[in-house]
Amino acid sequence: MRNGNESSSSDSMTVSGSRPSGVHWGGGRGNNGGGDRHSSHKAVNKPKVDLLKTPEMQAYMAVGGMPAVITLIDNVWGITLTRHSVMSFLETNLSRVGAWAMRTSPIGVAVLGMMPSKIALDPPIGHYFTTPALPANRVTDTPKEALQVATDVVVNVRISDVTDAGVQHAVLHKTPVAIQRIPVVKAIATIRPNVFTAAVPGITPMHISVVDTIASENEAKLAAPTGKPTVTPIESTPVREFSLPVGRHTHDAIIVFPDSVDVEPIYLSVIRITSTHEIRQEAYNTYEIAKTEREVAERNRVQKKPFGSFIEEMTLQKTLMDSQVAETAAHIILLESKLTLLRQEEGQAWHQREHLIRIRGNKKFKYLHEVHGLRKLAQAKQGEIDVINQSIAKLKTEEMGLLMQQQRVNADLETAKITEPQRVENAHLTAEAAEKAARDRRISEEIAATEAKRQRMENERLAEQEWQRVEHGRLAAEKAARDRRISEEMAATEAKRQRMENERLAEQERQRVEGPKQQVSEASCAQQASAWQNRFTLPALQPSGSAQYSFAASGMSAVVLSLREAAELHNSFLAAQEQLSAIATTSASGSVAAMIALGIYQTKVGESSERPPGWNVNPKFVGSISLSAMGLPATESLASQGEMALPVRMRIIDAKDWIGCTEIYAVKTGVAGVLPKVKVGAAQYDESTGVYTFTTDSTPPRTLIFTPAQPPGAESRPILAPPGSTPATLQHTGEMIIKPVITPTILPLPQLYARDFHDYIIWFPADSGLEPVYVYLKSPRDEPGVVTGHGERITGIWLAGAGKDMGAPIPAQIADKLRGRRFSHFGRFRAAFWREVANDPELVGQFKPNNVSLMKKGLSPHPVLSEKVGGRDTFEIHHVNSIKSGGAVYDVDNLRVATPKRHIEIHSRRGGK
Repeated sequence: MRNGNESSSSDSMTVSGSRPSGVHWGGGRGNNGGGDRHSSHKAVNKPKVDLLKTPEMQAYMAVGGMPAVITLIDNVWGITLTRHSVMSFLETNLSRVGAWAMRTSPIGVAVLGMMPSKIALDPPIGHYFTTPALPANRVTDTPKEALQVATDVVVNVRISDVTDAGVQHAVLHKTPVAIQRIPVVKAIATIRPNVFTAAVPGITPMHISVVDTIASENEAKLAAPTGKPTVTPIESTPVREFSLPVGRHTHDAIIVFPDSVDVEPIYLSVIRITSTHEIRQEAYNTYEIAKTEREVAERNRVQKKPFGSFIEEMTLQKTLMDSQVAETAAHIILLESKLTLLRQEEGQAWHQREHLIRIRGNKKFKYLHEVHGLRKLAQAKQGEIDVINQSIAKLKTEEMGLLMQQQRVNADLETAKITEPQRVENAHLTAEAAEKAARDRRISEEIAATEAKRQRMENERLAEQEWQRVEHGRLAAEKAARDRRISEEMAATEAKRQRMENERLAEQERQRVEGPKQQVSEASCAQQASAWQNRFTLPALQPSGSAQYSFAASGMSAVVLSLREAAELHNSFLAAQEQLSAIATTSASGSVAAMIALGIYQTKVGESSERPPGWNVNPKFVGSISLSAMGLPATESLASQGEMALPVRMRIIDAKDWIGCTEIYAVKTGVAGVLPKVKVGAAQYDESTGVYTFTTDSTPPRTLIFTPAQPPGAESRPILAPPGSTPATLQHTGEMIIKPVITPTILPLPQLYARDFHDYIIWFPADSGLEPVYVYLKSPRDEPGVVTGHGERITGIWLAGAGKDMGAPIPAQIADKLRGRRFSHFGRFRAAFWREVANDPELVGQFKPNNVSLMKKGLSPHPVLSEKVGGRDTFEIHHVNSIKSGGAVYDVDNLRVATPKRHIEIHSRRGGK
């Protein structure tokens, strides 16, 4: 149970044991109620009041009269008020406080003293409260009609608690220069006549009964608990300022009663009476704070030496003296608070001794031991009181000495504040006089030095005039000779310039005539070299032949597989196809694939250990599989189909950490954006060469040359030789070796899309006798390149636009870090891009920690859930001008960052609407 606004366990009260639940303790009228459960007047002879049903009968008091002392009993409490006039000493103090004005601190007068309860074990009551009340018109000028609708109101005076010198008082106070407002509480009528409930903010709602007089039989029904605190009036105390905290244990309000009853509004202040332990603890805390402040002042004074001025020294001395006075005063209050408890304990010991003597009568000899023990305890407490009194007297003597020193320090400081400006001014004037004398000496020295310099310069001028007069003839002759030499040099220079100009014009004319021819020749050579590098020669596959797989690299002949290698490769492909087909399309959350082979290039080292340009870049590569090897029929209708669905599609990727190695994967279709449909195209027969050719629709186009064992209607011819412009040293020399993977393993791949595949199904004319084949090449985005472009300056949240339009542009600061760097394929560029974003202090703060961790690993971050689609759950890089249309792969100005949802919309047939 809570008492007021307190919530500690010490505030609770429990009624248990043999007592009936309807028996409770209450207070009598004002402080005149109470009793002793050990007295000869047995409480059981008095009629008891059930305070759970009538909590307002706990105590009686008059409005403006002596306040009651109440407590929560089983979480209910209340008071009964009579309509009496305000006590005379309160009237006097109201007038005295109201006359004060123009003060910054609270001013007031102590009107009540609260004495904490003595130690009492039964009944188990929690905190006690006293309830001073006044007519509302004595504390506020607001009329009754306005109070009925107000929620708070300005008051002139209040009654609050303050703890001074170890004693808690109720003070009638005001703050003249500040506006004080308190809440207005509406009293709510109960089912009992003239009984209301009022919820003063911060405390438990209180039952209030308003009567004209108190019936004596009602007072007789109440039995007060033992150890109840006392409240006594304090008269003739001076009005003074309060620097101590005021109202720490007070809750007050104006209570307005319903219009239906003839009860005037009242001002009610509910003050929790603090215990001796609390007062002592507050005194101890105050003493510790004052002690700490004194120690800080001492350290500051020591650390500031030497002082900058006398005023600084005296200011620090004043701070130290003030803290010493405050510490001594707090120490006195702490000892006085101990005295209060000791006196209670001493009085309790004497009281218990007298009680034993009085109650036991002629049997007291049986309790002589207890009586003597209580007497010794009381005497011991008196001894402690005497020691503390001596300490207090000593501290007060020290306090008087400190106060006198404080006065002297304050006087010295004030004197210093008056005399210091004059001392500073005198020092300033003395310094100015010394500076003026030094300046005068310096000016005199400078004048003398200037005169000596002037004289020296005059002498030098006269000597120069004489020298010029003597040398004039010689100088004139030398000048004439020099002028002739310069004229000759200028003529020679002009002749040389004219000759060079003629040569330049002749060269310009030659270039005008021969330049176009040379440019055409160079362009033709470059075009032929590019075509050669994008030309692949593959053997045409016969339906009855054992060869079902073939490979070729740009600038090389077809790769010939041995029978064993062909068989191992076929077994690897079938095993991978079987494993991938076993994976349900709906269960895969991302792209899944199985590596079936490695393509290894036997790169050579250049002469003198100088490696040729591009030695560390794998050549372009193509592979083919017959449809029968894939388990698909080679139907007649294939030629009329624009697309054909495959269970797996092939992908070629350069090995990450192995230069000269290419990985060949079989990828399951219908999973995470990997479409099963592949374009179908027709090979054309070239009668001039006896081969079949097929040109891709990519940029740049790639030409596949299929060489049949015996071209129809023609004898076997050699493949076209490379153009004469092709470099003598190719990018890669030596053979390419195909190494099948004996046991393919299902592996997850980074998110793949249709644009990551570059494959076709190629059929041949019916009279060719050749089987249709599935061919696959590197995707253009897997080709190496150098980063270009400048990006855009970003303001605000960078990826806020990733879900609309063409996506978010590449930040300029990231473009600056990547520009000029070369990447072997686009995947490595993407990883480097996200690492740079994670390292950028401006951008990294826009991502969650888990996304930052992903980017530092070179992985794409996740967008919000609504922008994810299926297994595509990371941001994607979109080429504005598609690679297929010739868009630059590594130009950051051609790149945007988009969410998966928006990326799909951009590439959809709806145009991203």
